[in-house]
Order: sequence, then C-alpha cells, then structure tokens
Amino acid sequence: WEWQKADFDAREFARQKRESEGVWQDPAAMEQTLAERLAEIDWPRETLVDFDLGEDARTIAVDIDLPGEEEMPDRLWRLPANRLRLSSRRLSTTRQRKLYRDHVHGIAFRVLGAVFARLPRVEEARISGYRQVPDPATGGERDQYLFSAKVSRRQWEQIHFDRLDEVAPVQALAAFTLRRDMTRTGIFRDIEPFKLI
Repeated sequence: WEWQKADFDAREFARQKRESEGVWQDPAAMEQTLAERLAEIDWPRETLVDFDLGEDARTIAVDIDLPGEEEMPDRLWRLPANRLRLSSRRLSTTRQRKLYRDHVHGIAFRVLGAVFARLPRVEEARISGYRQVPDPATGGERDQYLFSAKVSRRQWEQIHFDRLDEVAPVQALAAFTLRRDMTRTGIFRDIEPFKLI
C-alpha cells in the first residue's frame, strides 16, 4: 500500500507541476494537459475532439467530430404531478433540430472553456464542428462542417461566468468571428472552416 501511495503521489506531483509550470513553455505538456482534460468530459453522445497547437503555442485549432442529428431524443418524458406514471410526447422535427443546435453549440462552448482554462499561453482558438452526412456523389459519407469560430482569450474573458445560466451558447458563439450557415429552426448548411495559420 505504501509503495502504491508513493507511486500515486509521484504521478500527482508530476501532473501538478506539468499543469502549473509546463503549460507555459512546453508544447508537449500543453498537449497532454488538454488531452487529459478533454478525456475527463463525460459527453452524453459520442463526441471526438482533435486539436493542433500552432508553431508558437499561442494559437490552437480544434476540430470536433459531433454526434449526428438522428442521435437526439425524439420524445419528451414527463412525470405528471398527480400520477406516478411517466407520460411521453413526441417532439416535433423543429424541436429536435433546435435541441441538436443547442447541443452542438454547447459542446463548442465547453471545449473552448477547457482550452482557455488549461492552456494559459493560448491567445486564440479556432474551433470547428463537423458531422458525417451521406454523400450522394459517392454513396459514402463526408464531413459537413456546421460552424467554425475564431475566439481570442480577451473575447472569452468578456463572458460573465458567474451568470453562466444566462449564457446561451448559440448566441455566445455568434459574438465571436463565426462562420455558420444555419436557419432559425436549426437547419445547417456546409461552411468552410477557419484554418490554423
């Protein structure tokens, strides 16, 4: 037990040192710290995040492989006050699309939070979200980018995190430099994502 505790303490000391000092100068420490943080997030649907630090480690490009729209719930379940039995109601297509819209923007918002909280040297993040859709030209699948945003640390710090329940991720992303072609009801069209320069 003492050997295991000493081993655990050594690993924790190394992690804390990496997260407090290494993230300021060592790109490998930055990558490991962010990868560990993103792996800790318990996404409700399968969500894969890939990132690439810029040459000077002051910029980062993040690509998010989003879940498909068909993975959103199609029913609303309620427990009426006067009965102990669940009742369900089918959601309209528009309501399902709006749920999906809110979900994918929330994912981007959460990933941006992890980037700016764990990597203090990063000054600008370029975050893009895509999903796989059928490709009628080949019969296979292709990546459809839904949004792409450039977010500076200064812009990110303008958000009032003490009133986070009042922040809507859809509108929050629109406050940054954003490429998104989306209707009011949540129908997305292809966009060209920002690249890390």
